[in-house]
Amino acid sequence: MVLPAVLYSQNTEETTYYSFRNTSDAIEEAIALADAENYPASEAMLSDIIEDKPTAQAYFLRAQAREALRENESALHDYMAVLNLDKNHFEARYCAGELYLRSNRPAQALAQFEKLLKTPAQPTQSVYYRQSFSGKGIDKVESRNERPADIHHKIAQAYMGMDEYQKAQVHLEEAIAIAPDNPDFFLTLGNIFEIRGLNTQALNQYKIVLEKSPDHPVALYNLSALALRNGGTEAKSVLLSTVELYPDFEEAWFNLGYLCYREGDYSKAIMHYEKAIALEGEMIDMAMLNKAKAHTMLGQFDDASAILFTLTTKQKLIAEV
Repeated sequence: MVLPAVLYSQNTEETTYYSFRNTSDAIEEAIALADAENYPASEAMLSDIIEDKPTAQAYFLRAQAREALRENESALHDYMAVLNLDKNHFEARYCAGELYLRSNRPAQALAQFEKLLKTPAQPTQSVYYRQSFSGKGIDKVESRNERPADIHHKIAQAYMGMDEYQKAQVHLEEAIAIAPDNPDFFLTLGNIFEIRGLNTQALNQYKIVLEKSPDHPVALYNLSALALRNGGTEAKSVLLSTVELYPDFEEAWFNLGYLCYREGDYSKAIMHYEKAIALEGEMIDMAMLNKAKAHTMLGQFDDASAILFTLTTKQKLIAEV
């Protein structure tokens, strides 16, 4: 049967209609559209394919396109459709578990990842999988069937979402035993220790992460923030390293400002708060308020008043909306 398809031009709003010789050609074109980040056209084409011939591959690829379009519930529906057709489809179950984690449904995520530990190994093949950390596009990766360490890590994250930290730690230790060179496993273990108030153990885990990955942004920030709360002397050096490597890290600039303010170095505090304000992130109002306080400590009352006037005006506008 010939399948109708629609291609949306990358350069114009014109729509081009043409047909494929077979389903395989249609699948290849849908993949090409996803590679070009034309996810709406890819999703539409895959919907046509599924209507004509619903296969696990077509459902999976449409789920990927929908996930890229932030249509997460529709993507989950498609991943479940894949599993109804092929209960051992590793990637569909993995991606469903990831979506459950990101949508704060840890119990459902746990169920999927626990099943993955029992999923029979299959030949490694290239598949499409949306990388949740970067949140950008769809990347080709290899099948995760031979990565039980990663699954233990995901199970640990699910247990953390359920406040079951001791169970999470057990699975992290399993992951580390299998793949001791993965810094993210130690990072998550550090998070668990920090949540449980075991700050010394948490610091040690973050340091292990940085030994394995010196430029790891989250470990740098977590280490500095924890050292800052504990009154440690290494906080400033770690924060400075963080902003040098990641100049758009708003929280790091804010914490540097706070640290300098606490030390009585108000001029440097102002400088660091200005960096945080320039990024226009979620901490902008707090950074402006703290900057006004630093100006006050230096006797720069006009500067402080101007900042407070700006903040007050902004709050009034928000209230009116």
